[in-house]
Amino acid sequence: MNFIKEDTSSLKFERFPFFIGVQPCSRKTVVPAYLPFELIVDGRLVIPRLRLTQDIRDSLNSAYSGGSMLSTPLGHGTPLTKSRLYQMLKGIMSVAGGDLKRQRFLEVGCGSGELLVEIRSAGADVFGCEIGPQGQEAARKYGIPILEGELTKNSFGGNFDCIYSYGCLEHIIELEQFLDSCRYLLKPGGLLFHTVPNTALTYKNVQTTNLCHQHINYFTPGNGIRLLRSQGFRDVGYRLTHSGNELHLYGRFDPRRHIYLPNRDLDYVQSERLILRRFAKRLNRVLDDQKRILASFLERGESIGFYAGGFTTCMLLNISGDIRFYDGDEMKQGKCWLTGLSPILSPRCLKDDPVDHLVICPDHHLREIKDVLDGIIGRNSSTKIHLLSQLEV
Repeated sequence: MNFIKEDTSSLKFERFPFFIGVQPCSRKTVVPAYLPFELIVDGRLVIPRLRLTQDIRDSLNSAYSGGSMLSTPLGHGTPLTKSRLYQMLKGIMSVAGGDLKRQRFLEVGCGSGELLVEIRSAGADVFGCEIGPQGQEAARKYGIPILEGELTKNSFGGNFDCIYSYGCLEHIIELEQFLDSCRYLLKPGGLLFHTVPNTALTYKNVQTTNLCHQHINYFTPGNGIRLLRSQGFRDVGYRLTHSGNELHLYGRFDPRRHIYLPNRDLDYVQSERLILRRFAKRLNRVLDDQKRILASFLERGESIGFYAGGFTTCMLLNISGDIRFYDGDEMKQGKCWLTGLSPILSPRCLKDDPVDHLVICPDHHLREIKDVLDGIIGRNSSTKIHLLSQLEV
Protein backbone atom coordinates (compact mmCIF):
# COMPACT_ATOMS: atom_id res chain seq x y z
CA MET A 1 0.00 0.00 0.00
CA ASN A 2 1.36 3.44 -0.94
CA PHE A 3 0.69 5.97 1.79
CA ILE A 4 3.14 8.39 0.18
CA LYS A 5 2.63 9.54 -3.38
CA GLU A 6 5.45 8.30 -5.56
CA ASP A 7 7.78 11.14 -6.56
CA THR A 8 11.43 11.24 -7.51
CA SER A 9 12.31 14.38 -5.57
CA SER A 10 9.94 14.88 -2.64
CA LEU A 11 8.01 13.36 0.25
CA LYS A 12 4.33 13.79 -0.52
CA PHE A 13 1.08 12.85 1.24
CA GLU A 14 -2.21 13.68 -0.44
CA ARG A 15 -3.91 13.89 2.99
CA PHE A 16 -1.97 14.60 6.17
CA PRO A 17 -3.48 15.56 9.57
CA PHE A 18 -3.35 19.29 10.26
CA PHE A 19 -2.20 19.40 13.90
CA ILE A 20 -2.34 22.65 15.90
CA GLY A 21 -1.66 21.29 19.39
CA VAL A 22 -3.88 19.49 21.88
CA GLN A 23 -7.40 20.90 22.10
CA PRO A 24 -10.40 20.56 24.43
CA CYS A 25 -12.37 17.60 23.11
CA SER A 26 -15.55 19.67 22.90
CA ARG A 27 -13.98 22.45 20.82
CA LYS A 28 -14.81 22.59 17.14
CA THR A 29 -11.77 23.81 15.23
CA VAL A 30 -12.07 26.13 12.25
CA VAL A 31 -9.07 24.63 10.48
CA PRO A 32 -9.20 21.58 8.17
CA ALA A 33 -8.67 18.11 9.60
CA TYR A 34 -6.42 17.20 6.65
CA LEU A 35 -4.34 19.06 4.09
CA PRO A 36 -1.82 17.93 1.47
CA PHE A 37 1.75 17.70 2.76
CA GLU A 38 4.85 17.81 0.60
CA LEU A 39 8.50 18.26 1.49
CA ILE A 40 10.92 19.37 -1.20
CA VAL A 41 14.59 20.31 -1.05
CA ASP A 42 14.70 24.09 -1.35
CA GLY A 43 16.64 25.01 -4.46
CA ARG A 44 18.31 28.00 -2.79
CA LEU A 45 18.91 27.06 0.85
CA VAL A 46 19.32 23.29 0.27
CA ILE A 47 17.20 22.14 3.20
CA PRO A 48 13.92 20.20 3.09
CA ARG A 49 11.03 22.68 3.22
CA LEU A 50 7.25 22.37 3.14
CA ARG A 51 5.69 23.24 -0.20
CA LEU A 52 3.24 25.94 0.82
CA THR A 53 -0.20 26.25 -0.76
CA GLN A 54 -2.70 29.04 -0.11
CA ASP A 55 -4.85 26.62 1.92
CA ILE A 56 -1.89 25.82 4.16
CA ARG A 57 -1.01 29.51 4.56
CA ASP A 58 -4.59 30.41 5.50
CA SER A 59 -4.83 27.53 7.98
CA LEU A 60 -1.51 28.44 9.58
CA ASN A 61 -2.63 32.05 10.00
CA SER A 62 -5.81 30.85 11.72
CA ALA A 63 -3.85 28.51 13.99
CA TYR A 64 -1.26 31.11 15.03
CA SER A 65 -3.83 33.82 15.68
CA GLY A 66 -5.33 31.55 18.33
CA GLY A 67 -1.98 30.97 20.04
CA SER A 68 -1.33 27.51 18.62
CA MET A 69 1.39 25.56 20.47
CA LEU A 70 2.42 22.11 19.29
CA SER A 71 3.76 21.09 22.70
CA THR A 72 3.59 22.24 26.31
CA PRO A 73 5.56 25.49 26.72
CA LEU A 74 8.97 25.37 28.41
CA GLY A 75 8.76 25.38 32.17
CA HIS A 76 5.07 24.50 32.34
CA GLY A 77 3.41 21.57 33.95
CA THR A 78 5.81 18.65 34.08
CA PRO A 79 9.40 17.83 35.03
CA LEU A 80 10.07 17.16 31.33
CA THR A 81 9.18 20.70 30.22
CA LYS A 82 11.19 22.17 33.07
CA SER A 83 14.12 19.94 32.13
CA ARG A 84 13.89 21.19 28.54
CA LEU A 85 13.93 24.78 29.77
CA TYR A 86 17.10 24.29 31.78
CA GLN A 87 18.76 22.32 28.98
CA MET A 88 18.06 25.29 26.68
CA LEU A 89 19.39 27.75 29.26
CA LYS A 90 22.52 25.67 29.83
CA GLY A 91 23.10 25.41 26.09
CA ILE A 92 22.87 29.16 25.55
CA MET A 93 25.10 30.00 28.48
CA SER A 94 27.74 27.44 27.51
CA VAL A 95 28.08 28.96 24.04
CA ALA A 96 27.60 32.59 25.13
CA GLY A 97 30.33 32.26 27.74
CA GLY A 98 28.38 32.05 30.98
CA ASP A 99 28.40 35.70 32.09
CA LEU A 100 25.32 37.41 30.65
CA LYS A 101 25.39 40.58 32.75
CA ARG A 102 24.40 43.73 30.82
CA GLN A 103 24.15 41.80 27.56
CA ARG A 104 21.12 42.34 25.32
CA PHE A 105 19.24 39.13 24.52
CA LEU A 106 16.31 38.81 22.11
CA GLU A 107 14.10 35.71 22.04
CA VAL A 108 12.19 35.01 18.85
CA GLY A 109 8.91 33.19 19.45
CA CYS A 110 9.14 33.77 23.20
CA GLY A 111 5.74 32.24 23.96
CA SER A 112 4.71 32.74 27.57
CA GLY A 113 8.09 34.15 28.57
CA GLU A 114 9.53 31.62 31.02
CA LEU A 115 12.88 31.35 29.25
CA LEU A 116 13.16 35.14 29.05
CA VAL A 117 12.71 35.30 32.83
CA GLU A 118 15.53 32.81 33.35
CA ILE A 119 17.86 34.73 31.01
CA ARG A 120 16.99 37.96 32.84
CA SER A 121 17.75 36.36 36.20
CA ALA A 122 21.25 35.62 34.84
CA GLY A 123 21.80 39.36 34.41
CA ALA A 124 20.90 40.04 30.78
CA ASP A 125 18.58 42.74 29.44
CA VAL A 126 15.90 40.75 27.67
CA PHE A 127 13.43 41.41 24.85
CA GLY A 128 11.06 39.17 22.96
CA CYS A 129 8.85 38.89 19.92
CA GLU A 130 5.85 36.59 19.54
CA ILE A 131 3.12 36.38 16.87
CA GLY A 132 0.60 34.69 19.20
CA PRO A 133 -1.45 36.32 21.98
CA GLN A 134 0.56 34.62 24.75
CA GLY A 135 3.42 37.07 24.19
CA GLN A 136 1.42 40.06 25.41
CA GLU A 137 0.26 38.08 28.43
CA ALA A 138 3.93 37.42 29.23
CA ALA A 139 4.74 41.12 28.79
CA ARG A 140 2.08 42.08 31.34
CA LYS A 141 3.02 39.29 33.73
CA TYR A 142 6.80 39.78 33.73
CA GLY A 143 7.27 43.38 32.61
CA ILE A 144 9.42 42.40 29.62
CA PRO A 145 9.32 44.33 26.32
CA ILE A 146 7.71 41.91 23.86
CA LEU A 147 6.90 42.83 20.27
CA GLU A 148 3.66 41.38 18.92
CA GLY A 149 4.57 40.19 15.45
CA GLU A 150 7.43 38.83 13.40
CA LEU A 151 11.07 39.83 13.71
CA THR A 152 12.10 42.69 11.43
CA LYS A 153 15.09 45.00 11.07
CA ASN A 154 13.17 47.63 13.07
CA SER A 155 12.68 45.38 16.10
CA PHE A 156 13.95 47.16 19.23
CA GLY A 157 16.67 49.10 17.40
CA GLY A 158 19.12 46.21 17.14
CA ASN A 159 22.55 46.03 18.75
CA PHE A 160 21.92 42.64 20.36
CA ASP A 161 24.54 40.35 21.86
CA CYS A 162 22.38 37.29 21.23
CA ILE A 163 19.28 36.39 19.23
CA TYR A 164 17.92 32.99 20.16
CA SER A 165 14.84 30.82 19.86
CA TYR A 166 13.47 27.50 20.99
CA GLY A 167 11.26 25.62 18.53
CA CYS A 168 10.83 28.62 16.25
CA LEU A 169 13.26 28.51 13.31
CA GLU A 170 11.48 25.51 11.81
CA HIS A 171 8.23 27.55 11.61
CA ILE A 172 9.58 30.56 9.70
CA ILE A 173 8.34 30.90 6.13
CA GLU A 174 10.58 33.75 4.93
CA LEU A 175 13.79 32.19 6.22
CA GLU A 176 16.27 34.25 4.17
CA GLN A 177 14.55 37.46 5.22
CA PHE A 178 14.63 36.33 8.85
CA LEU A 179 18.37 35.61 8.77
CA ASP A 180 18.95 38.98 7.10
CA SER A 181 17.09 40.67 9.97
CA CYS A 182 19.18 38.75 12.51
CA ARG A 183 22.41 39.94 10.89
CA TYR A 184 21.13 43.53 10.93
CA LEU A 185 20.15 43.36 14.62
CA LEU A 186 23.24 41.55 15.94
CA LYS A 187 26.45 43.22 17.04
CA PRO A 188 29.59 42.06 15.20
CA GLY A 189 30.46 38.81 16.92
CA GLY A 190 26.91 38.53 18.28
CA LEU A 191 25.54 35.04 18.88
CA LEU A 192 22.76 33.41 16.87
CA PHE A 193 21.41 30.39 18.78
CA HIS A 194 18.40 28.34 17.68
CA THR A 195 17.09 25.03 18.99
CA VAL A 196 15.19 23.00 16.38
CA PRO A 197 13.88 19.44 15.92
CA ASN A 198 16.63 17.09 14.80
CA THR A 199 15.46 15.80 11.42
CA ALA A 200 18.44 13.44 11.30
CA LEU A 201 16.75 11.45 14.08
CA THR A 202 13.47 11.48 12.15
CA TYR A 203 15.33 10.01 9.18
CA LYS A 204 17.13 7.43 11.32
CA ASN A 205 14.02 6.18 13.13
CA VAL A 206 11.83 6.45 9.99
CA GLN A 207 9.01 8.26 11.76
CA THR A 208 6.43 10.95 11.07
CA THR A 209 6.98 12.45 14.55
CA ASN A 210 8.27 15.87 13.46
CA LEU A 211 6.34 16.09 10.21
CA CYS A 212 3.62 18.71 10.44
CA HIS A 213 2.32 21.67 8.49
CA GLN A 214 3.60 24.15 11.07
CA HIS A 215 7.15 22.94 10.48
CA ILE A 216 8.26 24.67 7.30
CA ASN A 217 12.01 23.97 7.59
CA TYR A 218 13.70 20.65 8.43
CA PHE A 219 17.21 20.82 9.87
CA THR A 220 19.95 18.25 10.36
CA PRO A 221 23.37 19.02 11.84
CA GLY A 222 24.85 18.98 8.33
CA ASN A 223 22.43 21.21 6.48
CA GLY A 224 22.01 23.54 9.49
CA ILE A 225 25.75 24.21 9.77
CA ARG A 226 26.03 24.65 6.01
CA LEU A 227 23.19 27.20 6.03
CA LEU A 228 24.58 29.34 8.87
CA ARG A 229 28.06 29.39 7.34
CA SER A 230 26.61 30.61 4.06
CA GLN A 231 24.70 33.39 5.84
CA GLY A 232 27.61 35.26 7.37
CA PHE A 233 28.28 33.36 10.59
CA ARG A 234 31.58 32.02 11.91
CA ASP A 235 32.35 29.56 14.69
CA VAL A 236 29.27 27.67 13.54
CA GLY A 237 28.42 24.46 15.37
CA TYR A 238 25.71 22.29 16.85
CA ARG A 239 25.02 20.32 20.00
CA LEU A 240 22.41 17.64 20.52
CA THR A 241 20.08 17.89 23.48
CA HIS A 242 20.11 15.14 26.10
CA SER A 243 17.49 13.06 24.26
CA GLY A 244 18.90 13.76 20.81
CA ASN A 245 15.54 14.74 19.30
CA GLU A 246 16.54 18.41 19.20
CA LEU A 247 19.71 20.22 18.26
CA HIS A 248 21.19 23.59 19.11
CA LEU A 249 22.48 25.39 16.00
CA TYR A 250 24.68 28.41 16.62
CA GLY A 251 27.20 30.80 15.13
CA ARG A 252 28.59 34.32 15.55
CA PHE A 253 27.86 37.11 13.11
CA ASP A 254 30.88 38.22 11.10
CA PRO A 255 30.10 41.31 8.96
CA ARG A 256 33.24 40.71 6.89
CA ARG A 257 31.94 37.40 5.55
CA HIS A 258 30.43 37.13 2.10
CA ILE A 259 26.78 36.00 2.01
CA TYR A 260 26.10 33.24 -0.49
CA LEU A 261 23.57 30.52 -1.22
CA PRO A 262 24.36 26.87 -0.38
CA ASN A 263 23.10 25.81 -3.81
CA ARG A 264 26.35 26.92 -5.43
CA ASP A 265 27.57 23.36 -4.81
CA LEU A 266 25.32 21.02 -6.79
CA ASP A 267 26.65 18.01 -4.87
CA TYR A 268 24.92 19.35 -1.74
CA VAL A 269 21.63 19.69 -3.61
CA GLN A 270 21.78 16.16 -5.02
CA SER A 271 22.83 14.69 -1.68
CA GLU A 272 19.98 16.36 0.22
CA ARG A 273 17.46 15.20 -2.39
CA LEU A 274 18.78 11.65 -2.24
CA ILE A 275 18.44 11.59 1.56
CA LEU A 276 14.84 12.80 1.37
CA ARG A 277 13.97 10.35 -1.42
CA ARG A 278 15.39 7.38 0.51
CA PHE A 279 13.52 8.45 3.64
CA ALA A 280 10.24 8.60 1.70
CA LYS A 281 10.69 5.06 0.38
CA ARG A 282 11.64 3.64 3.77
CA LEU A 283 8.75 5.48 5.47
CA ASN A 284 6.25 4.03 3.00
CA ARG A 285 7.43 0.50 3.83
CA VAL A 286 7.33 1.18 7.58
CA LEU A 287 3.79 2.58 7.43
CA ASP A 288 2.67 -0.48 5.47
CA ASP A 289 4.12 -2.78 8.15
CA GLN A 290 2.53 -0.74 10.93
CA LYS A 291 -0.84 -0.92 9.19
CA ARG A 292 -0.67 -4.72 8.97
CA ILE A 293 0.48 -5.23 12.56
CA LEU A 294 -1.92 -2.79 14.20
CA ALA A 295 -4.84 -4.03 12.09
CA SER A 296 -4.06 -7.63 13.12
CA PHE A 297 -4.25 -6.62 16.81
CA LEU A 298 -7.65 -4.99 16.30
CA GLU A 299 -8.98 -7.88 14.19
CA ARG A 300 -8.28 -10.18 17.15
CA GLY A 301 -10.34 -7.89 19.36
CA GLU A 302 -7.28 -6.58 21.21
CA SER A 303 -6.95 -3.05 22.49
CA ILE A 304 -4.14 -0.63 21.56
CA GLY A 305 -2.78 2.30 23.51
CA PHE A 306 -0.40 4.93 22.15
CA TYR A 307 1.93 6.68 24.57
CA ALA A 308 3.08 10.25 23.80
CA GLY A 309 1.63 10.57 20.32
CA GLY A 310 0.37 8.08 17.76
CA PHE A 311 -2.42 10.28 16.43
CA THR A 312 -0.70 10.89 13.09
CA THR A 313 -0.15 7.15 12.68
CA CYS A 314 -3.81 6.38 13.37
CA MET A 315 -5.08 9.01 10.97
CA LEU A 316 -2.64 8.16 8.17
CA LEU A 317 -3.27 4.42 8.46
CA ASN A 318 -7.03 4.89 8.89
CA ILE A 319 -7.28 2.35 11.68
CA SER A 320 -10.14 2.26 14.17
CA GLY A 321 -11.24 0.13 17.07
CA ASP A 322 -10.37 0.04 20.77
CA ILE A 323 -7.62 2.67 20.55
CA ARG A 324 -6.59 4.87 23.46
CA PHE A 325 -4.01 7.61 23.97
CA TYR A 326 -1.80 8.22 27.00
CA ASP A 327 0.64 10.95 27.98
CA GLY A 328 2.53 11.73 31.18
CA ASP A 329 2.09 15.49 30.63
CA GLU A 330 -0.80 16.53 32.89
CA MET A 331 -1.51 19.57 30.72
CA LYS A 332 -2.44 17.25 27.83
CA GLN A 333 -4.58 14.82 29.79
CA GLY A 334 -8.32 15.15 29.20
CA LYS A 335 -7.73 16.93 25.89
CA CYS A 336 -7.58 15.50 22.36
CA TRP A 337 -4.77 15.31 19.86
CA LEU A 338 -7.19 15.79 16.96
CA THR A 339 -10.94 16.25 16.60
CA GLY A 340 -12.70 12.90 16.65
CA LEU A 341 -10.04 11.03 18.63
CA SER A 342 -10.52 9.82 22.19
CA PRO A 343 -9.25 11.94 25.11
CA ILE A 344 -5.64 11.67 26.25
CA LEU A 345 -5.45 9.63 29.46
CA SER A 346 -3.02 9.55 32.34
CA PRO A 347 -0.76 6.48 32.25
CA ARG A 348 -2.04 5.74 35.76
CA CYS A 349 -5.26 4.57 34.13
CA LEU A 350 -3.33 1.55 32.86
CA LYS A 351 -3.12 0.09 36.34
CA ASP A 352 -6.86 -0.63 36.65
CA ASP A 353 -7.81 -0.59 32.98
CA PRO A 354 -4.88 -1.99 30.96
CA VAL A 355 -4.62 -2.35 27.21
CA ASP A 356 -3.40 -5.45 25.39
CA HIS A 357 -0.73 -3.51 23.48
CA LEU A 358 0.94 -0.24 24.43
CA VAL A 359 2.89 1.48 21.65
CA ILE A 360 5.51 3.98 22.79
CA CYS A 361 5.94 6.62 20.10
CA PRO A 362 9.11 8.63 20.91
CA ASP A 363 12.28 6.55 20.83
CA HIS A 364 14.22 9.32 22.54
CA HIS A 365 12.16 9.13 25.74
CA LEU A 366 11.87 5.35 25.85
CA ARG A 367 13.87 4.88 29.06
CA GLU A 368 11.97 7.57 30.97
CA ILE A 369 8.60 6.25 29.80
CA LYS A 370 9.47 2.66 30.71
CA ASP A 371 10.51 3.82 34.18
CA VAL A 372 7.12 5.49 34.60
CA LEU A 373 5.28 2.41 33.37
CA ASP A 374 7.26 0.07 35.62
CA GLY A 375 6.17 2.17 38.58
CA ILE A 376 2.51 1.98 37.53
CA ILE A 377 1.85 -1.43 36.00
CA GLY A 378 5.02 -3.32 36.98
CA ARG A 379 7.26 -5.51 34.88
CA ASN A 380 4.92 -8.52 35.03
CA SER A 381 1.93 -6.80 33.43
CA SER A 382 0.05 -8.60 30.68
CA THR A 383 0.29 -5.47 28.54
CA LYS A 384 2.73 -5.96 25.69
CA ILE A 385 5.04 -2.99 25.19
CA HIS A 386 6.09 -2.01 21.66
CA LEU A 387 8.20 0.78 20.21
CA LEU A 388 6.47 2.41 17.24
CA SER A 389 9.64 2.54 15.17
CA GLN A 390 10.09 -1.23 15.60
CA LEU A 391 6.59 -2.25 14.49
CA GLU A 392 7.82 -3.93 11.34
CA VAL A 393 6.86 -7.25 9.76
